[in-house]
Amino acid sequence: MAMFYHVRVQSINDKHLTCHVTKRQEEHLGLVPSRTLALGFLWDTTDWFWWIRHQPNGQALERDAAQVAAWSTPLGQELRDHDVYSDDVWIRANVQRFISCVGVVDRLNYPERDPDEDEDFADEDEDFPPEYPEATYHIAVTDARWIEHLAPGMEWESCVWDRDRPVAFDPDWRTSTVMQLARGIYDDRTFDVLPILADALQDAGCDNDDILNHFRDPNATHVRGCWALDRVLGKD
Repeated sequence: MAMFYHVRVQSINDKHLTCHVTKRQEEHLGLVPSRTLALGFLWDTTDWFWWIRHQPNGQALERDAAQVAAWSTPLGQELRDHDVYSDDVWIRANVQRFISCVGVVDRLNYPERDPDEDEDFADEDEDFPPEYPEATYHIAVTDARWIEHLAPGMEWESCVWDRDRPVAFDPDWRTSTVMQLARGIYDDRTFDVLPILADALQDAGCDNDDILNHFRDPNATHVRGCWALDRVLGKD
């Protein structure tokens, strides 16, 4: 099975998970602030737990023991009867039960290298490793229990992909008031102002419920690079 991403946990703070993600292989799979992609990364830790390196006790688990351990976690208990690789309808309908917000920052996109133009370059040569796009993912979960089985330093390969529905955004909604508010929130991380931004967007004619509801959700924990705020700012 092809692995599309390499995920490494950098830090965990209550409901906030920060990961370093490297894109691998498939060119059409981007480093996007996708809620379904973020849930997929977490889903892999309950389905492929024996692949995770840097277990909390410093020892790798055998496959059967790892699966039992993964399914015993709160997230594993919620997800064990579903299939992230085939059940698109379920994951889209339920992603908000687990993922409050996701943001992508510090993206590095390396230029393509043609091995034919460099005799010394080869994917198999450790002196010339391939360079893949990478970024920092900030993932806010709805309950700290969903990530309690993770720890800084854990890393794994992932073969999930983005299943978010396209979010339409009319450029006419980017009025001066909207943009001033959005830039201030982005620069100062004043996420408590997001409901006011939602009102300004609605006054500008925005009727996208995904964005408006996300900004107005009193229970949402927002993160740097918030997918909806990036959509308003045109950063996506």
